[in-house]
Amino acid sequence: MISNEILNFIKNKSLIDLPNETCGFVIENKNKNLCIPVKNISFEPKETFKIDPLDFLKVKSKYKKIQYIYHSHPSQIKNFSKLDIQTSNAILIPFVLYCVGVDEFNFYYPGETYD
Repeated sequence: MISNEILNFIKNKSLIDLPNETCGFVIENKNKNLCIPVKNISFEPKETFKIDPLDFLKVKSKYKKIQYIYHSHPSQIKNFSKLDIQTSNAILIPFVLYCVGVDEFNFYYPGETYD
């Protein structure tokens, strides 16, 4: 389960990065979860997020485990995109979404049925 401390970090980072989507990782390091924010390199950062593959590889090689990939939606859209779901399933890492417009979190775990 993800702690309130981590959720608050994601929420605050999402608000700081407005009007763009934020993104990053929740990692396990020395039996503690930490957030590692990364730059959103999307060509349309107000509508999508994209993590630099080099950032992904750096984080994956440096830390014991990536617990989640997080991102935000500045709008009121609180559902994951098809691409989010496909990516989560392909890399077997859960996604956390913070929807700024309705102040809600949503979670997707690889293999789940999602509408």
